[in-house]
Amino acid sequence: GPRAPGGPFNEDLMHWTIDRPPPIWVRTDEDVRKLKEKLEHCSLVAFHTETTNLHPTQDNIFFWSASTVDDRYFLQRRHLELFRRVLEEKGRTWIGTNTKFDAQMMAIAGIRMRGDWFCTVVMDRMYDCDQLHGLKEVYEREFQEHVLRFEEVFYPRDKRSKPKKPPGKEMHEVLMAAWDSRPQDVIDYASLDAWMSYQV
Repeated sequence: GPRAPGGPFNEDLMHWTIDRPPPIWVRTDEDVRKLKEKLEHCSLVAFHTETTNLHPTQDNIFFWSASTVDDRYFLQRRHLELFRRVLEEKGRTWIGTNTKFDAQMMAIAGIRMRGDWFCTVVMDRMYDCDQLHGLKEVYEREFQEHVLRFEEVFYPRDKRSKPKKPPGKEMHEVLMAAWDSRPQDVIDYASLDAWMSYQV
């Protein structure tokens, strides 16, 4: 059978259960210092961005996240400049999903990430071209664990309790509304994307 990447095999549920580390919200100068020091000693780091939309030349980073083998971090856009040296350093491999898009978003923000890139979408397409290759689909297929989709976290619920994008709202307004009303959910969701990319 498959080797457990972490956590025990649950015979009752017939799937591996993964212990997810709690999200770490990087806020203070000390938080920044600790994460920079950690990343400087990591040759393999997962990276993910949450952006104002999906246009590769017109949108911007709203939040970003990073994950090492044992932690997951949530950061706001204002922290990008503080991590410039680490992000632009050669000799590091960045793991992500749709990494070409993330690299483009970082370039728009003025940071040109160096090092190697490893994309879970490309990897999964090479492994099995007949499957869906989105991060959530791949993670659920490999680990048999459901994860929340973007709309479940960021969209308000309608009368039937279904998530629905507010009419007439731009994506940055949707992100900000979720951040203002449910910051912990946003922190968990965004940092989980980086961590899941690492696990995949």
